[in-house]
Amino acid sequence: HPTYVITALAPSETGAAVLRKKYPSIRTVLGDLDAITLLETESENADVVIHTKDCDHVAAAKALVAGMSRRPQGGLLLHTSGVAIIADEPNEGDCLNPRVWDDVADEKESFPDTHWHRPADKVMILESPEKVRTAVICPPTVFGRGRGVKKTGMGAEALHSGFKKAGAFQIGSGAPR
Repeated sequence: HPTYVITALAPSETGAAVLRKKYPSIRTVLGDLDAITLLETESENADVVIHTKDCDHVAAAKALVAGMSRRPQGGLLLHTSGVAIIADEPNEGDCLNPRVWDDVADEKESFPDTHWHRPADKVMILESPEKVRTAVICPPTVFGRGRGVKKTGMGAEALHSGFKKAGAFQIGSGAPR
């Protein structure tokens, strides 16, 4: 958007240069998710934060919430988690999970603390004050080639690699769980 100032976190000057070449109007800052002070400062100065780097990095989640919380007017904090949060716990046998998931109903409180991604998601949900509007987004695996700076995909490559090594496989009876 031509009137927005978009800032991206880059791990190195090389990475920042790649971002600026592809997106000339972008502002880059050097650091990683362990640069807590930087994350706090940048999120405090942002109206909207979109966190997509590592949904399990609890310290980064805390830093982003802390920075946004210092804004008098609050802001919008979008945290991309992972769909594995709804994965079943491993169990013996071949039992089906009868739960029907709803992508509109508020499901955020129903996950046990042992589920994948839960610790950082909990920080976002429970530690964000009301003035920081927070959403945890859990997209499924996205297939295809990326269109951004890194032209990677995850799903197809993982499946292809697995099939090359072991061939097709089935877990249990193959029934949905």
